[in-house]
Amino acid sequence: MIVVKISMLGVLAVLMALQFKILRPEYAAYIGVACGGLICVFIVEYLSRVFQQFGQLQQYVAANREYLNILLKMIGITYICEFSAGICRDAGFQTIAGQIEVFGKVCILLFGLPIVISLLQTIGNFA
Repeated sequence: MIVVKISMLGVLAVLMALQFKILRPEYAAYIGVACGGLICVFIVEYLSRVFQQFGQLQQYVAANREYLNILLKMIGITYICEFSAGICRDAGFQTIAGQIEVFGKVCILLFGLPIVISLLQTIGNFA
């Protein structure tokens, strides 16, 4: 199962980074970034499958297809911001990590507003 392999890769990278952290702290950061990059390669591989599934989902949904595109963008923003903030946090830059997370939340809010407006218009039409 690929989830077990990726999890073991992450645990192994953490153990290696802990060993190097004492003597060469910069190597620990390099190991963390390399492991994160390797895991991202696997994520990209599986994202193609996710996009195929969303394509099939769009065929069944009678609603505006733009809403599913917005949902995909929001999911992408979430993952990118979480990954970037995690790297910053591991490197000791908590302030920058927090700013990345806030920026991601603002972007998600911005992308979600058209859906909220459409929902309010639909509710207004029924009233």
